[in-house]
Amino acid sequence: MKNTMIAVVVILMGFGFVSSDAFAKGCPDGFSAANKGVCYRIDGVSVDYGVTTVRGVVISSKNYGAVFLSVALYQGNKVAGKAVSVLNDVEKNDEIAFEAMCSEEVSNPTKTKLRIDVAM
Repeated sequence: MKNTMIAVVVILMGFGFVSSDAFAKGCPDGFSAANKGVCYRIDGVSVDYGVTTVRGVVISSKNYGAVFLSVALYQGNKVAGKAVSVLNDVEKNDEIAFEAMCSEEVSNPTKTKLRIDVAM
């Protein structure tokens, strides 16, 4: 029964009925799950001249020509700013460093969360 269930999931994934997000729990140690089969790690947040920069790394389970990502920066339970970045030529399973910029000054966010806005 277990092998049959695995085969059904693999077949459904091949037809696009089950997204790779369903397997996001497979992110490497130290990485968190985003959407669209992407895992991420935030390495640091800094503020220079009123601009907040978020540095990190993403790993994708698929190849993408371009990925538009945003990082929500929280102060308490409120989003205090949103940093954005674009990555080109994202290769499956490659670690890709990113720098996302936010025009708001958000020093010491209490939480950060990355989301893939568009992946193509």
